[in-house]
Parts: sequence; structure tokens; C-alpha cells
Amino acid sequence: MRRFEKRFRKKISHALAWTLPLASLLLLAPNTQAQVATSLDWGVEGGGGVDFPVGTTTNTYADVGGSGVDVRVTVGGDVGDNGNPNLSLTDSAFVGPAPPNETLLINLLGGNGDEATVTIEFLLTGTNTPVDVTLASFPIHDLDILFNNGRVSWQDEVVISASSGGAAVGGITAGGETPPEGTFNQEVDAGTSVIVTGVAPGDDPANPTQNANSPRIPGLTNATTVGNFPEGNVNVNFANTVDTISLTFRNGPGSEDFAPHAIAIGDIAFTAPPLVAEQPAIGVSKRVVSTTTQADGDFEVVYETTVENLGNVTLNNVQLTEDLDDTYGEGAFSIIGAPTFTARGLANEVQLTPNANFDADEPALSRCFFGLSFLGQ
Repeated sequence: MRRFEKRFRKKISHALAWTLPLASLLLLAPNTQAQVATSLDWGVEGGGGVDFPVGTTTNTYADVGGSGVDVRVTVGGDVGDNGNPNLSLTDSAFVGPAPPNETLLINLLGGNGDEATVTIEFLLTGTNTPVDVTLASFPIHDLDILFNNGRVSWQDEVVISASSGGAAVGGITAGGETPPEGTFNQEVDAGTSVIVTGVAPGDDPANPTQNANSPRIPGLTNATTVGNFPEGNVNVNFANTVDTISLTFRNGPGSEDFAPHAIAIGDIAFTAPPLVAEQPAIGVSKRVVSTTTQADGDFEVVYETTVENLGNVTLNNVQLTEDLDDTYGEGAFSIIGAPTFTARGLANEVQLTPNANFDADEPALSRCFFGLSFLGQ
């Protein structure tokens, strides 16, 4: 609430008995939507779901499932197609789950020290404002390890972390198949990240001895696989609210040689919070604070104008205009003190420039103050 006091002298001979008019008063009750459980669905081969266009590294999906939440996915680092169109950075049915379902394919290129990154951000629709979501989850497909002539050509490893308001959050789990089908080892690092490493059952991730080269069709054994290992899938779950999820895809500790390899991220599920529609509203009212009779029969009047943000969004560049000529006529009053300002609420809500030359008459000088910004409820 913002209060402005003004003092003027009214040149009239009769007793003062009036109330300044209410300039405006608008109160809108915000409509709150219920929580929405939804997912960013990559669809199936040939149609449905959303796309991650080839040639891009970031894409924003608006108002996912009508939740009021945008999901922005950004891929960076050493990622590409290595000349193989099946390994382009895009949504694809090339890597599990079994076609025709599609996933976001992340292909790692370069040497053993290179990394690819994936950032998933949840934003208020149409803005860059982070939104906390709950029950976020998604699968990661094709976490595996491959031997070639007795040496490890690749070993998939993914580090998963998340944050809310810039602070790291815990409660991240990555569960997969139970042995003997499981093809990964999970480690929890400092409680705020999970490391998932491709490894055959019973092997040491840092000293592997077996293939766990997951076939693209669950249950199918290929010539290089030791044992009948379905895909190395993990389901990543976030027990706490998050607004940003980060993945780092790299070679694991057992890697010796290097060959391009890929993982795939499945549909991203989450529950949006109850969101309040933006509804700007402002109220302005006036009241007489005091009146004093002068020796010459004039009255000195101090009155107060209250400006309040009644909505739920920040209002910027608010300006209050007072033209007393319209009420009393030109020359019927004089201003004897500039407006003073009192803030009610948080002191840092307001940036204000009062008008020291306020005269309530000239159009350019009838504004009491300029540039007010204050927060909504």
C-alpha cells in the first residue's frame, strides 16, 4: 500500500464538508488451477508427441499438457551425428524403448574426456520464470559397455543432479532392472547427484571384464553380448520439488579406447503446481486528513491518496495524476506543500520519484509521482 499526502489551501468562505471522490477501485479474485500431472511426450515414429528439430540444440515446449508450465530442453558439449543420420541429435526411434516409440537421442563424440550435457528447465508459460514441479521422472535408455578386441570401446556414464531456486536438491534415485538383467551400477554422490555407469552384472565399473552392449530390442542377444542382457534402462525419479534438472553424459572409468556411443532420454513426466493466472489490478482512494481555518477565511486541507496493488503481478511505471482545476476551477486553490510519500509493506518493494513541482494544475505538473513499481500479492 502506498500513501501520498498533499496540502493545499482552498479559497472558499463556507465551512468545508466534502469527501474527495474515489478515483478507482478494482479487485479481482485470482483463479487457481489444480495440480496437473503430465509429460513431455516424444511420441512415436512417424507422428505424435513433440519434436526436437535436427540442427538445433535447444527447444522450448509451451504449456505442456495444459499445465501452465513450459519445458525447455538444452543440449550442449560434445554431441553430434558423426556422419550417421541415425545418430543425429533429435527425437528418434533408433534407441529404445522398442520402436515405434521415440526418445531424445544423445550421441557422444570426441575423446574419453569429452562430455555432453542436457539441461531440462521448468518455466512459467511464456516467461523465463522457473517453476517448481513435483514427481519429476524419466527413463534413460541404452546405458551399456562394449569391448572391442579385449579393450573397452565405450562405457556409458551419466551424472544426474537437480536444483530449485539455484540450490541443489537431493532425493534423486535411478532404479533399473534387477540382476541378472541389470546393466548398470549406481552411486550416490554427496546426496545431491546420482552417477549411473554402464556395467555388466557383477563387474566392477572401474575394472570391467564383460560386455553389456544392450541390444535395441529388449531381450534380444547380439553377437558381442555376454549373457542375455536387455537394454540398460534406468528410471530416474526426483522425490523433491525441482525447477532444473541437469545431466552430464561421459565415458565411464573403465573406458580405454573410444568409439561414438549414445543414450536416449524418454518421456519427461512431472506434476505442475497449482498456478494462479496473472491478474493485474490497482486501487486508488482518497481521504481528508485535516482541515485548518486560516485568518483570511481560507481553509488549509491535508488529504491522503492511497494507491494499492490489488492484483498478483508487479506493476511498473505507475503514475498518479491529480488535476484539481477540474474539481474547483482555475485559481480557486493553491498548493502549499509538495507531496510526501509513505510506503507500507516491504521497504524494497518501491522505486519512486515524487514530483517536487506538483501544482495540480498544469498538465505536465499534475502528476504527483513517477515511476512507481510495486509487487503484487
